Amino acid sequence: MTNTYFATALVSGHSVGVTIRAENIGKAFELAQDYLQKRNPQSEVIVQAVQRINNEFTDGSKVSSQVFQA
Repeated sequence: MTNTYFATALVSGHSVGVTIRAENIGKAFELAQDYLQKRNPQSEVIVQAVQRINNEFTDGSKVSSQVFQA
């Protein structure tokens, strides 16, 4: 099952956020790094954190989120 993740990164000193769909948080981290490096080949890319997000409505119960920080 794929989940939606939000990654924050520094690209040449600028803060950037991207939304990624992946199977797990580790894969989301890799995909964010690869995507941003391809978009900015001459820049240093440092992914700082990846967080699973849930943009679906639930029955009101809390949904836990994971945060992975580099």
